[in-house]
Amino acid sequence: MIFLFAGHHNRDSGAIGNGTKEADLTKELRNLIVSQFKKLGFKDYQIDDDNDTLSQVLGKIAPKSTDIIFDIHFNASSNPKSTGTEVLISNVAGAQSKKLAAEILTANVDVLNLKSRGLKTESESARGRLAVLNKKGLAALTEVCFITNAQDLEQYQKNKVQLAEKYAKILIQFNQ
Repeated sequence: MIFLFAGHHNRDSGAIGNGTKEADLTKELRNLIVSQFKKLGFKDYQIDDDNDTLSQVLGKIAPKSTDIIFDIHFNASSNPKSTGTEVLISNVAGAQSKKLAAEILTANVDVLNLKSRGLKTESESARGRLAVLNKKGLAALTEVCFITNAQDLEQYQKNKVQLAEKYAKILIQFNQ
């Protein structure tokens, strides 16, 4: 099972940059991935409810050790020149979570033509601990690009369908 989450919900816009709300981007990308799943005939997934908070979403799932949690976010900075993409994993991530996250990061770099900010542990994030990364199974949280950087956002907008295709293939591959 793949648990696919848009990083923000209807009552939490997340970051705002260049006239765009993070929540709108995360839901859009999640839905593009779902479209790819359907196109590929893949049915073993569950998405979050756009009205639920993260704690509500996490309370509704019980992933097994073989399941995947993929959480979508967009980075933000007070410096509009901040650029790049990164993927976060649990401080205690296993080898398969690290491998999944590395493939997601490579997809971000290749498809969006952005600088890699690396594969990072949750303790290297602004929050320090990320509950979504600490459920059973493989888990990765992507910061696709900087919503506050106009060029990053343009790269995302031009390539979002191709990125969703890559994500879907990677997630299905790791769901075997």
